[in-house]
Formats: sequence, structure tokens, C-alpha cells
Amino acid sequence: MDLDEFPDYLAVKGIGSSGSVSQKAVRATVSPRFASISDFEEVIRFNVLAKLTIPLPYEGFETSQWKLPADIVLADPEFYRTSEIDMIIGAEYYLDLLQDGRFRLNEDGPTFQNTVFGWIVSGRISNSTLSAPATTTTLCSTSELQEQLTRFRELESCRLTSTYSVEESA
Repeated sequence: MDLDEFPDYLAVKGIGSSGSVSQKAVRATVSPRFASISDFEEVIRFNVLAKLTIPLPYEGFETSQWKLPADIVLADPEFYRTSEIDMIIGAEYYLDLLQDGRFRLNEDGPTFQNTVFGWIVSGRISNSTLSAPATTTTLCSTSELQEQLTRFRELESCRLTSTYSVEESA
């Protein structure tokens, strides 16, 4: 993956007023794990954060009893294991990443959705051994940045006259 790094400021907010600030971004070429999955390849801009989220899923779970169709290729073959999240692709790309094909193994199970990266899994896991339900949501907002820029411009536009004499200024 080629990375083109550049300065960029973005305030990122989440649930419960938690937040973080990104001061740089990268452009990266994103494609599926295997060329046989799809020919998708796109250069996408990502803001860099020290930590994106906690490792997900919150707690690993068992999938050995799931009867997956043999012809599907998962985008993440180990989605059931807790691991670090490498990147979050913005909502502006989401619908372009989806492809035809969606199913559930059973009424209470998760949904499988075909994408340009392979099949992704989301939703409830029935009869799991999870100790407690957990939900992770990410929200990115530029309103705080806009407020800070407005305040900066207001301060810059204020010109105070000096109370020092010419000799004092010298």
C-alpha cells in the first residue's frame, strides 16, 4: 500500500462527547485482498489518529457451527476474532463498495453483504458466548474545526492600537 502523507486537521467526535484530533492525513490505494474478488482499486484519503477504536469485535465468538456457502470469499476471514481495526472508510464511499448479494444464515443471525472487498458480516450473533452486548459507533464532525477557524479569524481581524509611546515601542 503506497502512502502519501500530508498535514491535515480534523476533529473527530464520538459517542458521549469523546473525541480526538487528527493532524495529518494519508492517501492510500485500497483494493481487495485478492484480485479474483474484484478489480476495485481506489485512492482514498484517510485521517490519521493515534487510536481508531478498541479492538473489535469486543469479544471473540465461535463460528464453527455456521454453515457458510462454499462459494463466498470473506473480506475478513477472521472477523470473529478480536483484532485491531486498520482503517475506517468514510460513508461517502459506502454505497459504492456494496455489490449484489445479501443473506442471513438464520432469522436471528448476522447479515452477510457482498462488497468489492468480499463478503462482510454485521449484525446480531445469536446463541453467542459474549458476556455483554457492545456497540461501537464512529462519527466525524468538522463543526468544531469551523468554530475554531471562525474564532481565529475574529482574533486576527482585531487590531488594537498601541498605548506605548514612540520611544517605548522602539
